[in-house]
Amino acid sequence: MTVENQLPPTTTAGDGSTVTFPYNFKIQDVADLDVTQTIVATGEDTTLEIVSSTGIGDPAGGTVTFASAPPAGSVVSVDNKAPISQPQEFDGNDIYPKSVEDGLDRKTIENQRQQSEINRTLRLHVTDSEAVTLPHKSIRADALVGFDATGENITMVKGAAASQSYVDQAEAQADRAVAAATYPYTSGEQKTGAFMPGTGESLTLFTYNNASDAAVTLPALSGLAAGYNIGICRTAGSGDLTISAADSALINGASSIVLASDYLCLDFTVNDAGDEWVTTDKALIGLPVGTSANNIVALDQNAMLPELDATNLINVRDNTARDTALISYIKSDIAISDPGGVYGGIISDNFISDTLSVSTNATYDATGDYYSNAAETVIASAAASTNSSGNTGRTVRQRIAAAAISSGGQSVSVTFKASSSAGLTIGSAYIGIAAASGDAFDFASTPVQLLFSESGSAVISAGATATSDFSSLDFEGTDDLIVAFYISAGDIQFGSPSANWNAYYKTGDEASTVDATGYTADTGKTYGVTGVSVQSVSDMTLQSAAATLETANPSDITAMFRVEDIDPVTNGTDRVISFSIDNGVTFSAATISVLGAYGDDDTLIKATANVEAQTGDQFVMKCVTANTKSQRIKQYVAVPGY
Repeated sequence: MTVENQLPPTTTAGDGSTVTFPYNFKIQDVADLDVTQTIVATGEDTTLEIVSSTGIGDPAGGTVTFASAPPAGSVVSVDNKAPISQPQEFDGNDIYPKSVEDGLDRKTIENQRQQSEINRTLRLHVTDSEAVTLPHKSIRADALVGFDATGENITMVKGAAASQSYVDQAEAQADRAVAAATYPYTSGEQKTGAFMPGTGESLTLFTYNNASDAAVTLPALSGLAAGYNIGICRTAGSGDLTISAADSALINGASSIVLASDYLCLDFTVNDAGDEWVTTDKALIGLPVGTSANNIVALDQNAMLPELDATNLINVRDNTARDTALISYIKSDIAISDPGGVYGGIISDNFISDTLSVSTNATYDATGDYYSNAAETVIASAAASTNSSGNTGRTVRQRIAAAAISSGGQSVSVTFKASSSAGLTIGSAYIGIAAASGDAFDFASTPVQLLFSESGSAVISAGATATSDFSSLDFEGTDDLIVAFYISAGDIQFGSPSANWNAYYKTGDEASTVDATGYTADTGKTYGVTGVSVQSVSDMTLQSAAATLETANPSDITAMFRVEDIDPVTNGTDRVISFSIDNGVTFSAATISVLGAYGDDDTLIKATANVEAQTGDQFVMKCVTANTKSQRIKQYVAVPGY
């Protein structure tokens, strides 16, 4: 028996009604048949189950039948998937011609199957070397397959998506150039050429050669799909080309747009919402290639820019240089005693004096040169002028009765006074509400530690005073207070203010002890404590006096501020900075970012605002705090951008 030269597979189109399909090659077992249904529109494959078959062993083939008809728009492929094996066993000296023939038939069928698959592969020319191998997948990723200069080795072109984008742009620009040359215009007339730069993109090109002003009207948006594109080119001329829409649709948010330069092309595209034109691309046509003024710059063979002397680079924004200049200026400006003003295009104020035109709910500190939204109020005070001795190693507890306290508060500080002969070193200090029962020198609960410039101890010069930082303590004006401090060296001064001030002392370090014992009383006296203050925080507004800019109408303002945040502050919420260039009529809010720490206590922040909606040359800075977050504004330096 022979096997015909018939290569599988057999393919037949489905029609939605036919359930029996032919195949035209020989098979020896129905299990060797493999049937696939492919939906042409999507490429989706499905393996079909054979219900019945004919032609098994027939050289001409047969048919297969399915339970349901493959749909219209599908292709049914019947293939031979016989396993590559030889199932026929030959016994020694007992060879039967039919057995041999069947075995050879099967091998032929298998070879036919392999040849069919080989025919559907990419193959090298018969004269080429066979040693061609794809590189590793890490090299193939996001790449196009190509060949090297010899054509022997496969190489990969990286950035396939980007490469295609460049190809598309180049083709579009070439189409525009061809259209501009093919359809020249004179006297402001227009002529239309249509072409297809990409699948599904219809673009109409207008070119102009107008010696005087001319106008172009874009078609009405009605009936145009999103992405519809019109290109308009100026090939020569000196007049303005004004472009507007027939239905008064906006173009880039404006009623019209003007092409005032020669050789300028713009693409006008319908936006996604279908209610506005937007310009999406610009191209220069007709300009010489070179490195002189008004030239198009060409890349060299290595895709590098040519060497330039930069003589024609003017008005180029360098934000890094601007930030560096601001930081340098803010560092040098700290020591300058001049008031705020404009210096070489930079607006600066280090608050060496109270120069702001508005400082609502703000306290100006002439010693620290800053504005603060925290105000201090002394709620209890006593004079102490007599030196005391022998107090080293003692804990002093000072009880201040509510009758001597003018009000309560939530943040408190204490002032201590040293002996005029020995000075005073405080090892630790605490404040709290006095216990309602028990010893007169006991705390009602765990006291709050007092810090001195964030340190738990303080060294006070002879005859001088020291005031602690403000610490959180919520108390009413009806509460008695206890101030306890340990004297690790030196001595204090005492006074006799009234019966509302009573001092207690004991050898040992137990300033933080809540329930203490064994103290000696000295009624009507104050030992080293001369005042208690509370702090209240308000929301402040700072606004500078107007400063005249060297050039009007900047596009943006960038400023750096030196601040000290006593409480945690969220920029943009707890602190809002804005700028005006129209003398405070309009303010544009700034975006604030933290640059980092500046010194021990301060933070450097950067504020940038777009002021294009304003016009003028009168610069005003405004800083508003919110949510009663305690903070200090110490300095700012600003520069306009054009």
